[in-house]
Amino acid sequence: MFVADYVRTKPQFQPSQLFLPFLTISEAWKFGDNTLSDLPSHQPKMSTMSLKIESDAEALVQSINDGTVDIHGIGIDVCEDVPVRDIATTSMFQLCEAIATDIFHAAGIHKHDAPESSNSVTTRVHNHAHRVESHEITGGYREDYLHPSHVMISMIAAIAYRKLRPHTREFFRKNEDLVKVFGELNGIQWLPIAIQVWAKVKSSPFAIELDQNCQKPVAKFQKVNGKSLWIVTTKMPDVNKYEEVFRGVFCPEVSAAGPADPKLEPSEAPLPSIEPNYTPKALITLTDDDDEMEGNAMTLRDYTRHMKILGKRLATPDRAVARRARREILKKPGEVQEQQVEEIGPPKEYFDSYTHLKDVWKTCLQNGVSIPNSLRILVDHHCTPSQVFHLTELEKEHQMEMEVDG
Repeated sequence: MFVADYVRTKPQFQPSQLFLPFLTISEAWKFGDNTLSDLPSHQPKMSTMSLKIESDAEALVQSINDGTVDIHGIGIDVCEDVPVRDIATTSMFQLCEAIATDIFHAAGIHKHDAPESSNSVTTRVHNHAHRVESHEITGGYREDYLHPSHVMISMIAAIAYRKLRPHTREFFRKNEDLVKVFGELNGIQWLPIAIQVWAKVKSSPFAIELDQNCQKPVAKFQKVNGKSLWIVTTKMPDVNKYEEVFRGVFCPEVSAAGPADPKLEPSEAPLPSIEPNYTPKALITLTDDDDEMEGNAMTLRDYTRHMKILGKRLATPDRAVARRARREILKKPGEVQEQQVEEIGPPKEYFDSYTHLKDVWKTCLQNGVSIPNSLRILVDHHCTPSQVFHLTELEKEHQMEMEVDG
């Protein structure tokens, strides 16, 4: 259960802070100043700059009223101060509905599959009655639970579409709980689940219980540690595109620097590179187990005997090929000088089995004989994966040549 993973303190957010759960699109237009944005404050002194900003605002308002606005082009980087009073109420509602629909689509949810959630989210995002100033969260909304869907979607609208950002580190210090939930704990990943269970949980927070065998999220009102809350049983949802956006906002250092090295616990100390009691020239004593392992090693004669047994299983023409290869192995064992043995390290009976098996393999292909299973067993047993791959490619090339000639 994920209840324990979320922060256990009651958040004390101030009304002036940006990312309150009840932030709406309509209110988001009003927070485009430099106190809440990473963008510099636009306080133009030149009349030409003022005319350009005013022109951008008029163009954006006109596109919203005409219904031609691009919902991905409404950020403060496009127009910081939008005259909301000039936007028709119906046009603003249509804009909010378009953004909510786009968020539903990104979460893999069709509006007709969750009509109640869709209508409620659009209304709440648009509704001017939910003013930020009147929704200071002081209790009853613990950050160890997940926010309902309308809260998540309102935050997405402000962050991903209006492109609002915290301006100072003071925001992260005062909102550690919120930053942890949507940054470190990646709370926005549960957006599809929050949408699907809206009909039951409504505006209540909920906790997650993972069950990979659960086909659809199931919400139940239960008591946990003496407190009643909604528990949603579900499997892990697919990754949504807003996760990376939220990580960039709530974990900017991690996003820029990549994954950080894990921190050591106080009880953990880094291991020294060389143990203090290490003696480089200490003799290594052999045990009976070492002798037993040496006795079980396969010799050249054992190998040829094994090859002879497998060769008897071949068809008559192939048996002669295998017998000839076995004689070649016994006739030409690998002769390596003692100096080379010390440098390279193989036993005195070293031989290149791959070379001989490759010759047998090629002989079968040249004679138009299909590769017998026993030869394949030898190859799999005595060759490396790359050598097996090479022989398989030779067989495929030969088959292609035969098809072309045919």
